[in-house]
Amino acid sequence: MFSVSLEYSKTFTSLLRYVSVQTAMLNVAEKRAIQNPRSSTQIPETRNLLLTMPGYINADKCRALACKVVTVFPDNYKNNLPSILANILLFNEKTGTLDAIMDGTEITLWRTAAASVIATKYIRGSHKKNNILAIVGAGAQAKMHVVAFQQKFKFEKVHIWNRTHEKAGNLCKELDFSVFGQYVAFKNLNECIEQADVIVTATFATTPLIKYEWLKAGVHINAVGAGGTPMELDEETYKSSVVFV
Repeated sequence: MFSVSLEYSKTFTSLLRYVSVQTAMLNVAEKRAIQNPRSSTQIPETRNLLLTMPGYINADKCRALACKVVTVFPDNYKNNLPSILANILLFNEKTGTLDAIMDGTEITLWRTAAASVIATKYIRGSHKKNNILAIVGAGAQAKMHVVAFQQKFKFEKVHIWNRTHEKAGNLCKELDFSVFGQYVAFKNLNECIEQADVIVTATFATTPLIKYEWLKAGVHINAVGAGGTPMELDEETYKSSVVFV
């Protein structure tokens, strides 16, 4: 089973620093990388997906041709398996030969959390007070986001909500022993997010969870989502917000 500990915080600050993800994003923005839209193959009559994400980078210090292959099986928890599994294929950019196959599951978790940290840092701004972080979801992405955000921002309180309240409570107990902050599990989603300065939604929801009327002015939301048709925020939230993709 995947568990969060201080060792993962050390990983975030050394091997998989958010600065590396920031550099990769900058390369994409400056046209030094090619990142085509991901393709999705869904198994009929299920929510199970195969996602492929190819990319090429032609930066000064790095040239790489790679493809990440991800499976999303939301019911894997029933088999005591992660819902999201990933492998990264690294090819020789001159010959096309396969140089390496890397387990991409943990890399994906950290990259996604790092992207949210970067978005929060530059869009919300690092000068604002960090009182409450609200996490919607209690899976692996939720865990990684808490560790990453607390390493970077150190919110005083972390609110966690999950459809299964017991999972939110268990995550709070786990994090309380290893990661900075006060942790509270909520049964009511509205109460969880209404005073939050930053919200992270990391669920498999296909219908809106977050209502605009629940949000306080100026809140920053990182809508992570997962699967083929993620839909965690209601239409009014999108209409009333400045949206960055």
